[in-house]
Amino acid sequence: MEGGNEQRVQQFVRDSKNILKAYLNEYGLVIYSHKTTLRPNLVLFYGINPGYDPARHHRIRWKIRESLDYFADGFKVLEAEANTDRDKLPRPERLHEHLNLIDDQCWPYPSFTADYRMGRAPYQQHARNLLRTIGRPDALITNLLFGQAARTKDIPKNQPFDEACWKVHELILQIAKPNVIVTCATVVDKRLRRQLGLNLVPPARDSGYGPPHARWTCKQWEGTWRDEATMERRIVVCQIPQMAFFDITAEYSRNSGALEWAKAVVQRATEHP
Repeated sequence: MEGGNEQRVQQFVRDSKNILKAYLNEYGLVIYSHKTTLRPNLVLFYGINPGYDPARHHRIRWKIRESLDYFADGFKVLEAEANTDRDKLPRPERLHEHLNLIDDQCWPYPSFTADYRMGRAPYQQHARNLLRTIGRPDALITNLLFGQAARTKDIPKNQPFDEACWKVHELILQIAKPNVIVTCATVVDKRLRRQLGLNLVPPARDSGYGPPHARWTCKQWEGTWRDEATMERRIVVCQIPQMAFFDITAEYSRNSGALEWAKAVVQRATEHP
């Protein structure tokens, strides 16, 4: 990594710790992708919640402070396991060569009776499929909220913590200067619509996922954010169903046209900001 980008990563971690100082000893995750993705980056991918029960032990039961420290050193904590696990992902299936939590994490089953094989949890597989489909395997991957809860509906309501998380996202926006955020409806509804002044760009697209009477939809939104020079920058939000369930490469997605729709939304936004 170039020295300038390393300095940027370390400064981001220092600033994030200062913003989140009241919450550093709570369990959570900040960024899933390798630190090389924290740079000018046209596409961000947002989840809503790390998705583990913080009351139960698992391999990535990290506190927010640890999550930031491990991100800053390139997730070296995962190196020994990734190098010895016979079930690790082969290179052609990985997002990229560097250690990251989409390729190199053994995600716990919801029951916590076992872990998925390295990189094989549904969310991990679907995230890889999505980012390859839109041609952005090096997107920065993060969560809207950094605290852990077993299910999205279990996330505690904590306005000061939510605001602190958003301030960290503002740091990410200033560094990455993205044209696109890819995310799910919960993230859009919870904060992005208000923070980015999002307006819906019709029509909505049938995702192909869900029962006929209640299909989940894909939507395109457009909004703006202000950079460090207080200049307004346009941003496109590509909303797809929650990635723990939705696979953009599945037959239902291809048949509905959702796959080609997502590719087109991202391509237009990155080529014509």
